[in-house]
Amino acid sequence: MDFLRARFNIRSKSIWNREYVQASWDWSKKLASHVDAEILFRILHLLRLSMLEDDQYDRLSKVWRGFNAFYNHLAGNPKSSEINRIRNFAKFLYAKNSNWLKKTIEEYWTPLPKPTPVKDYLMLVLTQGSYVSVMDCLIKQDFRDRRGTNHSQDLAVAVSARDMMAALESALLCVYVERNKVMHGVTISDQERDLLYVSAAFLQRIVAIGLNEFYFIPMKPSQPATQ
Repeated sequence: MDFLRARFNIRSKSIWNREYVQASWDWSKKLASHVDAEILFRILHLLRLSMLEDDQYDRLSKVWRGFNAFYNHLAGNPKSSEINRIRNFAKFLYAKNSNWLKKTIEEYWTPLPKPTPVKDYLMLVLTQGSYVSVMDCLIKQDFRDRRGTNHSQDLAVAVSARDMMAALESALLCVYVERNKVMHGVTISDQERDLLYVSAAFLQRIVAIGLNEFYFIPMKPSQPATQ
């Protein structure tokens, strides 16, 4: 991928001295020369758009599109079912033994303190919905796929067993069911917006961790694109 084709915006509070600008430029060139540059920029672009989006339906749609590109790229056989590709992504990410992933899963299944400090919109949504955690919110939706598999129930079992791999997989599949309901027009209601926010917030975090673990730590300098 030609570096000149890579277009993106950087928002930062860093001091723009010579060293910072040079480091940013070098990092940009490294991203653009990576063999997976096209898919990488696609995921980053959609993740950024979802974070800036005010409409919760579009917020989930954009981050899901980035996630969809991510797991399709990493999860192997494109002819396998979408659920299997999502499961493969979860397995590959968990195999990275990421401290960030562990902390995130623990944070999202740990009950909120009482009283709950409302430090951000996610905390506000959870407290207003009487949910004790992010995963409690997903568990209480009774998410079932078209085959009748109850992913909310699977998530409850995983959380109870403190099984991080199963919790990650089941939580992603809960969001998948919600995504299908929204994208296929089954659910169109203002009452759904808080759930959409929780689903998108969870998925944004997982996509960001995946980008870090698969690409940024390190950037795989041994796989440059063929010039």
